[in-house]
Amino acid sequence: MRRFLLSTALGVLLAGLSAAAQGTVSYSLPRTALTLTVTVERESFFAGPYARYAQKYLGISAAQADAVRYEILDMRLTPSLEADPAARFTVSARAAEKLLQLTAQGLVSTGLGETTESTAWHFDGKGGKDFSSRGVSSNLTSVTTTLYKREKNDTSFNRVAVHQSRVVSKPLDQRAEEAAEKLLELRETRLDILSGSTDGDFSGEALGAAVREIAALEDEYLSLFTGYSVRERQTLSFDLIPSGGAKRSVQVAFRLSEEDGLLSADNLSGQPFTIEYEPEARAEDETPDPKFKGEYIRYRIPAVCRIRISDGVKTYLTARVPIAQKGHTALIPLGK
Repeated sequence: MRRFLLSTALGVLLAGLSAAAQGTVSYSLPRTALTLTVTVERESFFAGPYARYAQKYLGISAAQADAVRYEILDMRLTPSLEADPAARFTVSARAAEKLLQLTAQGLVSTGLGETTESTAWHFDGKGGKDFSSRGVSSNLTSVTTTLYKREKNDTSFNRVAVHQSRVVSKPLDQRAEEAAEKLLELRETRLDILSGSTDGDFSGEALGAAVREIAALEDEYLSLFTGYSVRERQTLSFDLIPSGGAKRSVQVAFRLSEEDGLLSADNLSGQPFTIEYEPEARAEDETPDPKFKGEYIRYRIPAVCRIRISDGVKTYLTARVPIAQKGHTALIPLGK
């Protein structure tokens, strides 16, 4: 941070030095860029297929609709320097010799500062709910249908019964009832093992293994009623350029969507998160003296800004960061 302040407060960023001895040198003033890195966790809840029967068969309430919830876990703000294309100036090559002398003395900076490369990581697809492996009961049953056909004999027609069997899916209510019965059976079995009310001999490691296996099956059957959740994390970086000037400014930093997670500011499908810049008191920009006939080198002294990131209701990050383009411009006279 000390190196950042020094190079910004005293610095003039040189954009190029391709000039003849009697030509000109082009340079730019510095501006501050910010890299905001955000990490969120997405919790996807999948309601159980038998959720509406939870109260009837188990005496518990269960959510009946899928849901998605996001939680912001981390925000990190990293400043870096770059040349400001809107603040580009030229001086004579002779004046530039003095500027380079100043640079050698450490009064100005000729580097562009350290930059932060943006990195992005997206969710690897959207996982859907899957209850197919939960529970061991079959969802199919056999249904027998009796049909009748007419067979002709020598003098008349006889009505003959024909039985046909076919496999069909069990009604949802029946499947829920069977799952509830199995769940209660597992609980009774676990209680019998722990209380020693079984014919088998469970002790030591065998007892622990049996209880763990029953508990795992119990959780599977229970999730058919109460559902289950899947958690995934997403990290994304956003490059921000604060506007110049001494006034407070606000910009959309990023957006958050229940469907797609973190989004860039220009994607209007998500909820906006804004970043606010409030500069502290600063001096006015210096203006050239009309009586002075020589050249000036311009440089910027950054303004320290109070930064706040929020969703309009909750504040997620506050900081004090020097912003070059919100500071004031000073002049170094170089003589005639």
